[in-house]
Amino acid sequence: MNKTIFIIAISLASIVGLGYFLASTNPKFKTFIENIGIIPAPKVVIPDTYNAVFVIFDPSGSGRSTYSVPRITANFIDQLIDSIQEKGSGDLWISFISRSAYNNDVLHFEIPKKLEALKAPTRQSFERLGDFKNQLKKFKVKSLQNTAKVKATTKNFAKKRKIFLKSCQGMIDKAYGPKKPGQDYSDIIGSVNSALRVFSTITPDSTHFRSVLLISDGIQDIPKTDPHETLSPIPHDILFVEVNHSGSRQDLFAGRALEISDLNRSIEKTVRVYKPIK
Repeated sequence: MNKTIFIIAISLASIVGLGYFLASTNPKFKTFIENIGIIPAPKVVIPDTYNAVFVIFDPSGSGRSTYSVPRITANFIDQLIDSIQEKGSGDLWISFISRSAYNNDVLHFEIPKKLEALKAPTRQSFERLGDFKNQLKKFKVKSLQNTAKVKATTKNFAKKRKIFLKSCQGMIDKAYGPKKPGQDYSDIIGSVNSALRVFSTITPDSTHFRSVLLISDGIQDIPKTDPHETLSPIPHDILFVEVNHSGSRQDLFAGRALEISDLNRSIEKTVRVYKPIK
């Protein structure tokens, strides 16, 4: 009897040992036994997504009248902020195209990750009631502290957001306002180079996305007497989304940009989310 038990024990130990050996050396076998529940699957931690978005809008005459480039509003920028925060965190810049990009302001807004309420603990199998009650007691203290932090942070962010959107509206009004004779030109290259200079300070990785949202016909149109910049090399990871109803053969970014005709749809194409490789 004892010999039989000994043999069974040795056999089981050998099977378990072989199983762990295969799990450590064979990824397919490990995945198989994880799927059937023999060993617990590792918890997948999805990192937060960061979106850096540089908005450039074109208020020039050719863009508005010839190519029907949509006119942006502060409400559009507000929706863009919402989209970035829904997917994690980010930074947003906004500027506009004119005869000389050197004279144009660039507005910047930092968008932090949205804080959320803490989740209450759940009692685990075989967990003593006293231990679980102690966990609940500690949770209530942490939850009150977190709620106060969320409230203060949300209020502060809303205040900064309101100020930023007011500045955006001021820029939009200025850009679309009447222009002096000889000033209604489009220095697309200068504006895009400004975005590329900003993006050069952001290190790209798998969870960092850099996007230029260009609301323009993409036509470089300045007098020959003006200083002419050369378009800087565009890193492969930078996404260009161009909003233009009509399109043009003279578009500097034709074939390079993702062309969208609808302004609102451009948000879902510009703001991306990290998806882990299965």
